[in-house]
Amino acid sequence: EAGIHYLDIHGCDGRKVKTATSERRVPLHPEIIRLGFLNHVEAQRTAGQERVFSELSQSTHGEFSAAWSKSFGRFLRNVVKITDRRLVYHSLRHTFASACREVMPGTSASPGRLVFG
Repeated sequence: EAGIHYLDIHGCDGRKVKTATSERRVPLHPEIIRLGFLNHVEAQRTAGQERVFSELSQSTHGEFSAAWSKSFGRFLRNVVKITDRRLVYHSLRHTFASACREVMPGTSASPGRLVFG
């Protein structure tokens, strides 16, 4: 759209989203582009991959995030030294959503809703 690169999150072509409002377009931050994300996407296409992160395997429940979430948990404990097992990858999402609600209270167009759907 008008030269803006974004992630197109949708529930078609075998992809799943939780609700219709989960479908959205999330603009890519310039730093993500600078770090080579668009080159990675093109390399995946050239290699015939249908998914941007083709190295992620699907769980028995059809989710691609389970292995990543476990890996991130190990990173938190072993590298960052966060030992509270209640703090997991999804905790970042909740922290960001809470911060967005504080910045723009009482609005349905908060940054968190736009990003998370």
